[in-house]
Amino acid sequence: MNSRQIDVLITLLDQKDFISASRLSKELQVSTKTIYSDLKALDQLLLSKNLTLIKVPRHGIYIEGEQSQKTRLLVELHQQYNKDNVYHDYQDREMIYLKQFILEGDSQRVLDLSVSLYLSETSVRRDLEKLEEALSSFNLYLSKKQGVMTLEGREQDVRYFYRSHLLSKFGSDVTTDQFESCLAALFGLDLVIRVREAVNNVSSLFSFSIPSHLEIYLLLDLLIARSRITKHHYIENIDNSIEEDLRQLEVYPFAGELLSRTLQLPVDCLPHNDIKQICLTILSLSYVPLHYHNKEFQLLTEQLIAKVSDLSGIHFREDKDLQKKIENHIRPMFYRLKNGIHLESQTTEEIKKRYSILFNIVWLASKDLSDTYHITFWDAEIAFLTIYFQIAVEKVAKPLAIYVVCQHGLATSELIISTLKRLISPYDYLKTIDLKQFDSQKVKEADMIVSSVDLGPLCSSYILVSPILTHHDIEAVRKQYESLVDGNRKTLSVINDHNYVNQSLVKKLIGNRVYLEKDLSQMRDCICYLVDKDNTENDRERLLDAILSRECLGSTSVYTGIALPHAAPEMVGHSHLSLLTLKNPIRWGANKVQVVMLIAIKEGEEAFYKDALIYIYSKIDNQDFIRKLAEATDKKYFMRILLGEES
Repeated sequence: MNSRQIDVLITLLDQKDFISASRLSKELQVSTKTIYSDLKALDQLLLSKNLTLIKVPRHGIYIEGEQSQKTRLLVELHQQYNKDNVYHDYQDREMIYLKQFILEGDSQRVLDLSVSLYLSETSVRRDLEKLEEALSSFNLYLSKKQGVMTLEGREQDVRYFYRSHLLSKFGSDVTTDQFESCLAALFGLDLVIRVREAVNNVSSLFSFSIPSHLEIYLLLDLLIARSRITKHHYIENIDNSIEEDLRQLEVYPFAGELLSRTLQLPVDCLPHNDIKQICLTILSLSYVPLHYHNKEFQLLTEQLIAKVSDLSGIHFREDKDLQKKIENHIRPMFYRLKNGIHLESQTTEEIKKRYSILFNIVWLASKDLSDTYHITFWDAEIAFLTIYFQIAVEKVAKPLAIYVVCQHGLATSELIISTLKRLISPYDYLKTIDLKQFDSQKVKEADMIVSSVDLGPLCSSYILVSPILTHHDIEAVRKQYESLVDGNRKTLSVINDHNYVNQSLVKKLIGNRVYLEKDLSQMRDCICYLVDKDNTENDRERLLDAILSRECLGSTSVYTGIALPHAAPEMVGHSHLSLLTLKNPIRWGANKVQVVMLIAIKEGEEAFYKDALIYIYSKIDNQDFIRKLAEATDKKYFMRILLGEES
């Protein structure tokens, strides 16, 4: 066979359907007559390989036979006539194998690999044995079934192995620019450029700086993550230490936006653990929050910190690190909110649940900023502000890590945990550890260990308890726990004290709107007086109509002597409470009242103020409580009674 006939044969073997002689002649730049002449010469060769050359008028030419026979003939042709294309160096072939297994798909047929590399199947198998040696050090391996090789192992290990391999291959000391050209062959130049731009733009948006010589690691992890996620390979659960958890949440918006732009998907569509994995990469790269000094953002930050300090009773004002972090976060946050960018985060509900009281305090403190700048603070933004304050709280007193060790069985551990939850503050971390997972590292991490099994030489200091805690067990746990928290945690009790937070919310809602001993004789006069005194941004006329309309549906008076006029939430522009006492009781529906509390809660804020209102509602069926309010002649004394600070 001459070289032209080889080209004809390779072209036909690559076809999955008929191809016309005229098309073959155009592709090979010869006449149709020459093509037919070559086909005649190839006919006998094909028959010797159990293949048949089929020629059908108006359809074209096709080689018929088993695909395996066609593939083997292709390999022979490449090996015999394209020796310059053969990858003689195993290192070069290794790159191709890894690209196929990791970036293209976990499973590969040995026959397909032999075709693409112009090697025999035996040579490919020998190569894959070498490859397995490298994979095994990362707990990865290749499973074999019916000529198909499949990459097996944890997804974290797959990505870590490939990142390490590429860095060792190209050299970790090259610049990011030099590295791009190497990566382009694997991931495509357009994608590499797009991810590089995403890193630059998102770093600027979130005011983060990553050392230039370490950017390569982040770039690689994003590119590998994109390839794996698009092939439906996701990170499994990540076991974090308590210290890592808050730090991850701090950079979570940054990591989420990076992965979002890399995959071109909204953040809320991204796998949660894959975002957390990028968080770990960022934390490992010595990222530095950039400090942009801007008087306006500095003032906003000081206002927010002051408000949270006042509401929580914790002195955050002196924390310079908190000041920098909040100021850096506020800058891109205002950009997002002003431009309608809704930051989604799968950690928002987790933060709201774990730090519920502090979350509500931060939400309440941010209300002033929200009202001043006419922007809506989404829960996700409040959640990440909460994390900064939680980190500051933990500088004052770190949460205790309390481990409960059980041999096995969910029921046993749940029995112990449910009892301990009544003794342990929600501020501290209570975690179940299986005996098989308990080791010296866990002993170092724990401040207190409770175990239902004898830990022997593993641990010398722990509390041994029964699966069902006895009175003696409970007292032993209580005594050790109190010794750990005594003295150094009192300043933090407020962020776990629901009554304290409810009192703060009530104070916020009332402001200065307390009016004592007014000489009014009609229900309408009382409502008009309170609405007229409203110094918020509410539309007074609209608010008045809404309250009076509600009274027409039924009196809001209570037999204990208080009336609770209120408006529908959609009619309220600014949430507040106003209180009024009367010189003399007046008839309000079926009851006589001497105290009036006007309730105006804005639509969308009912959930935040619900507990605070319940805190007040729980007192109003007490006639003695209402009588004390009515008799108060001083605003400060009135508020002390209202908040339960006076007996």
